[in-house]
Amino acid sequence: MESTSCLKFSLMSLIWIIVLMNEIHGYKGCLETERTALLEIKSFFVSIRDIGYDDKILPSWVGEDDGMSSDCCDDWEGVMCNATTRRVMQLSLNHTQRLNYFYSTSASVLINMSLFHPFEELQSLDLSDNWFTGIYENRAYDSFGSLKQLKTLNLEYNFFNDSILPYLNTLTSLTTLNLHYNKIEGSRTRQGLANLRYLQVLDLSMNANITSGSLTRLGLANLTNLKKLYLDQCGITTIQGLANFTNLQVLDLSGNQNLTTLGFVDLPNLKTLDLGFCGITTIQGLANLTNLQVLDLSDNRHLSTLGLSNLTNLQLLDLCGNQNLTTLGFADLPNLKVLDLGYCGITTIQGLANLTNLQVLDLSGNQNLTTLGLSNLTNLQVLDLSGNQNLTTLGFADLPNLKTLDLGSCGITTIQGLANLTNLQVLDLSGNQNLTTLGFADLPNLKTLDLGSCGITTIQGLAHLTNLQLLDLSDNQNLTTLDLPNLKTLDLGSCGITTIQGLSNLTNLQVLDLSGNQNLTTLGLANLTNLQVLDLSGNQNLTTLGFVDLPNLKILDLGYCGITTIQGICNLKNLLELDLRSNNFVVHLPRCLNNLTHLKVLDISYNQLSGKFPSALTNLTSLEYLDLSFIDFQGTFSINSLANHSKLEVFLLSSRNDMLQVKTQNWLPPYPLKVLQLSHCHLNVNSSFLLHQHHLKFLDLSHNQLVGNFPTWLLQNNTGLEILILWNNSFSGILPRLPNAKYDKLRHLDISTNNFSGKLPENLGIVFQKLIYLDMSKNSFEGNIPYSISEMKELITLDLSENNFSGELPRSIFSSCLSLEMLDLSNNNFYGQLFPNYMNLTHLRSLLLDNNHFSGKMTDGLLSSTWLEVLNVSNNKLSGDIPHWIGNFSSLWLLLMSENYLQGSIPVQLGNLESLEFIDISENSLSGSMVSLSNLSSVEHIFLHNNAINGLIPIALLRSSTLLTLDLRDNKFCGRIPHQINELLNLHVLLLRGNYLQGRIPNQLCQLRKLRIMDLSHNRLIGPIPSCLGNVSFWREAIDDYPYGYGFAGSNRDFTFTYYNSTLDLQLPDELHGRLDQQVGVEFVTKYRYEFFIGSNLVDMAGLDLSSNEFSGEIPWEIGHLQHIRALNLSNNLLSGAIPETFSNLKMIESLDLSRNKLSGRIPPQLTDLNFLSNFNVSYNNLSGPIPDKEQFATFDDSSYKGNSALCGSMIKRKCSNALAPPATPTGGGDEGDSVIDMVALRWSFGASYVSVILGLFAALWINSYWRRLWFYFIDRCIDTCYYWLFKYVFHR
Repeated sequence: MESTSCLKFSLMSLIWIIVLMNEIHGYKGCLETERTALLEIKSFFVSIRDIGYDDKILPSWVGEDDGMSSDCCDDWEGVMCNATTRRVMQLSLNHTQRLNYFYSTSASVLINMSLFHPFEELQSLDLSDNWFTGIYENRAYDSFGSLKQLKTLNLEYNFFNDSILPYLNTLTSLTTLNLHYNKIEGSRTRQGLANLRYLQVLDLSMNANITSGSLTRLGLANLTNLKKLYLDQCGITTIQGLANFTNLQVLDLSGNQNLTTLGFVDLPNLKTLDLGFCGITTIQGLANLTNLQVLDLSDNRHLSTLGLSNLTNLQLLDLCGNQNLTTLGFADLPNLKVLDLGYCGITTIQGLANLTNLQVLDLSGNQNLTTLGLSNLTNLQVLDLSGNQNLTTLGFADLPNLKTLDLGSCGITTIQGLANLTNLQVLDLSGNQNLTTLGFADLPNLKTLDLGSCGITTIQGLAHLTNLQLLDLSDNQNLTTLDLPNLKTLDLGSCGITTIQGLSNLTNLQVLDLSGNQNLTTLGLANLTNLQVLDLSGNQNLTTLGFVDLPNLKILDLGYCGITTIQGICNLKNLLELDLRSNNFVVHLPRCLNNLTHLKVLDISYNQLSGKFPSALTNLTSLEYLDLSFIDFQGTFSINSLANHSKLEVFLLSSRNDMLQVKTQNWLPPYPLKVLQLSHCHLNVNSSFLLHQHHLKFLDLSHNQLVGNFPTWLLQNNTGLEILILWNNSFSGILPRLPNAKYDKLRHLDISTNNFSGKLPENLGIVFQKLIYLDMSKNSFEGNIPYSISEMKELITLDLSENNFSGELPRSIFSSCLSLEMLDLSNNNFYGQLFPNYMNLTHLRSLLLDNNHFSGKMTDGLLSSTWLEVLNVSNNKLSGDIPHWIGNFSSLWLLLMSENYLQGSIPVQLGNLESLEFIDISENSLSGSMVSLSNLSSVEHIFLHNNAINGLIPIALLRSSTLLTLDLRDNKFCGRIPHQINELLNLHVLLLRGNYLQGRIPNQLCQLRKLRIMDLSHNRLIGPIPSCLGNVSFWREAIDDYPYGYGFAGSNRDFTFTYYNSTLDLQLPDELHGRLDQQVGVEFVTKYRYEFFIGSNLVDMAGLDLSSNEFSGEIPWEIGHLQHIRALNLSNNLLSGAIPETFSNLKMIESLDLSRNKLSGRIPPQLTDLNFLSNFNVSYNNLSGPIPDKEQFATFDDSSYKGNSALCGSMIKRKCSNALAPPATPTGGGDEGDSVIDMVALRWSFGASYVSVILGLFAALWINSYWRRLWFYFIDRCIDTCYYWLFKYVFHR
């Protein structure tokens, strides 16, 4: 017994000694088994990394192999241990796998939960924001329950589905589970989460496929200990079993727009309820939630009545965005502290004065609010009245505790009682453009004042704001005076100021923004000795600055200033960052830049520097960022001149004039570049000069003459390369089979416009799985697209256009590349059916398949691409009708289906395309009317030519104020040109050639002032040519306002690749070649042939074609006023009279065709002044007199004049005699008399010849009796025939 007691004492003593030693010395690190397990977790994340680099994934987790000793509990990020046992209790691994700069939903990554089994005391695990799609374990999944102490599990922002639920249901110790933004449905589970009986917090929000039935299958009824439940944006309509949650304190049901039925009566402990954006109109039982403290009913636009009277404990009430809210019971909410009534459309509120405990009140955006009773709200600290433009009367005098007041964009002109707000600290008066008088003198505690966009010119008493620290006076374009001695931050951007008096008195100023003041010329900055950041960008007239007395200035932005030189800039010895982009520096940079020895960032891009590379830059060895892009350097530059820049990380160099020769021979840079651009540098060797670079992330060698095969070694040497741009070079050969290694960090690859050929490697999609942008266009690739493209799950832009690819499109692209937004396969040899049913490109925005050999009818596989904006299937062999489902794409703005075999009528569903701007369905076999296009409210360009469309031109179409181009050529339109055509005020091109239009040209057409090209030829128009055509503005004077091109990005994602951290807004080259262009082009007959005008050529073109109609009368002399017109065709009409001499004013005319009319008189000799005239035709008229033979007329041959017998001149080899040559001026009647005698002689000779023939015939019949009998027999037969015809066909006998 005694020995047993002794043994127990010894054991207890040993335990206490161990514990005491632990407390005295502590463990020097976590347990070795857990340390090893943590390193295995890191290895797992490295193996599935997305865009990050090995050194960026858990960089503080280092082992002994790394040569660094560290404690995983104290030094490792995201690890928290028990202070006594040193076991891991908390792991935060959020945002670890992807380290992304972009967004994707298609990656497939499983998390190995076996990695967490060694952590027996783990209580909190955060795996959020990693894009995991599922869970697996190396052992049976029920061992997942080995995490017996796990209480908090965060899995938000992943892609888990119902398959994870059995695993989660074993974690019975969980108290908090976050599944926000996953793919949980609750449709494929038996128990759901029913075993998690200790769960207190459950977040299922933004699982869009959860339904009301799913909540039951998820077993929520068993979770009776729940205190917080988040079900927002789940799409549920009703909740069964909500009454069981008697302990529930927080319930979020916001964003369930069809939610109609709730059981609130049995939630006695509910304190927070969010029903925002639910679309409800009234809620039964809301009054029973007597313990409710926070209630959000915002954005229920049809909510009109609430029972709030019993909610005496309510402290926060959000009713913003309820525009129909009219009746509220505020009188019985004594504890309410925060009330949001923004954008409710209210005009007055009864009982607001009774909310005596109110501290925060938001009444913004109530446009018709005019009067408020605020006098009793003595505890109010924050008041937002912004956006109430009709607010006139306020009771500010009785708000002694108000600290923040927002009166932005209220339209007020003066504020009475503002001086009494002695505790006010923040005041926003921005956007009150008519504000003129303020009482600032008695606001001693004001720290922040926003007066942006107020239109004020001076502020009286501003100097009394002794505690003011931040002042925003931006966009006050007439501001002239300022005096604030204690100010630290001042924003005067876009004020239009020219000079500021007293700026030198702001001695404590540290940050000053004067950007965007176009007329700023002089500043007094001499005394601003504490200034550290100065932004003067966008001041194009800035000439004089006092930089010499700014010793502490570190950051200076002078971009877009237009300056040519700066005095004193070289004296800023402490300057770290200098932006001089887009100025007018010419010839050289000042040599004194060598004095800026601490300069790290220098941007002088987009300047007019010329000559050799500036020698001043070679001595700035502290530079880390140097941008010399788009500068007019000339001559030869050797990169070796930057050999001493050991800190250089970013180097951008490109020539704007293509006159720079960069030498890279023997270049062994001692610095690890991250970003290198050598574009337009005439590099004409291979790219081996980069052999010694191993840290590149961005490489642009575009627009050179680089030769050789694809440089796979670049990828092998620079495993961190993210962007590789090689387009517009001379690389050639086939792409070799790529190494099996995966280049997961490469995101952007552009090898377009080279000479590559052959087939694509079969493993292309496996090697470059992580690409988001791939451009291989404008090469000579051939064969099929490899199946491995389907492995590019994150690919957003794919451009394979202008190659020789063939075959049917692989199913893998349409069913596996789910992230695709832009797909361009145009100008190849693909064939087969379009839009198969297995298409699932849900993110697709641009699809370009034109100029291939696709055939057959279009099926509806494209319907899954609900965000489609651009569709081009022109120049294929498509048949059948235009599908009706095209009208479902509400975002479609560009639709091109020309040059196919489409038939039938234009579907009425096309009228649903409210965003459509450009439609071309020309050169098909379409028929019927075009009424369905009359409702396109946004359309700018309509091309329907070369079809069989008939009927009248719809009047509704002519009411479009956006229409710029209307091409209806070569159809079967009939009727008159509607006089409502004058409503097309912005019309630039009107082409109605080759139809059956009749009647006169309406005078209203002359009101189209912006008309550039009009073709009404080959119709049946009659009457005179309207003289008012001479008033069309563009034909008289050129106006450059035609948007001839559309640009659309390959993707609208905002990808951000950050390579250098700077206070300045540094921009990498924007020439990532990810932009497509759709040019507007029209056909017009000029110079006897169809010419196609596109882009800038279309902007300069002006033409009028009225040929092949039945116009009559004289040519209006007013047509001669069209000085800008280049082509005029009036041929094949019935025009008469003389050619107007005013045609000599057509100074820009190149083609003039007046042939096949009834014009008379002479060709005006003044036409020789038309120096640009290259085609002239007056054939087949009744013109007379000499042909001009000077200037351009010396180049025209006889084909221009044939059919005019009275014309003469050397051009037609007919001499001008007196009989043919009309005198320039009448000198008497001699010549005229000679002309008359000649005509009389002609008539007498004709008469004599006629009489002689008749007498000869009579003599023959008189002499020869046989001929006489034949003659009379012939006459007799003729009489009998006429008699028979009359009686049969006229008298019907």
